Amino acid sequence: MKLQSYSLLLASVVLGVSLVASSIILGKGVSSDTAVTTAASPAPVPSASAADDKPLITIEEAAELLGLTEQEFRQMLAAEQSKFNRTGSFTGEMIPHIKIGNKILIARDGLMRWLDDASRSRREYVDGFVTN
Repeated sequence: MKLQSYSLLLASVVLGVSLVASSIILGKGVSSDTAVTTAASPAPVPSASAADDKPLITIEEAAELLGLTEQEFRQMLAAEQSKFNRTGSFTGEMIPHIKIGNKILIARDGLMRWLDDASRSRREYVDGFVTN
């Protein structure tokens, strides 16, 4: 009877150690799989804040969104407006904006449409002028 108790105790210890060891091994395997999956996946999209949901954004925000300086964005806006004023027309989408007093606000959704149109038409902005 005593021999059977030792055998049962030994079997329980071996089983417990095996469970702990397999959990550690599997845990490390999942971590490395996650790292591989994360590296292969595109970067997660940051959660939208209240500022990201605004339909109108400032020139500074629009420039940042496009990866431009504020000065570059203002020059593009002025070039489009100048061409429209000179010719009375503009081919394609213009940067969608409204002016309230001295403040210029850009329509966020329209900006993405403008970007698509300007890219497809290979629009160029050089020395304060725009070509389509």
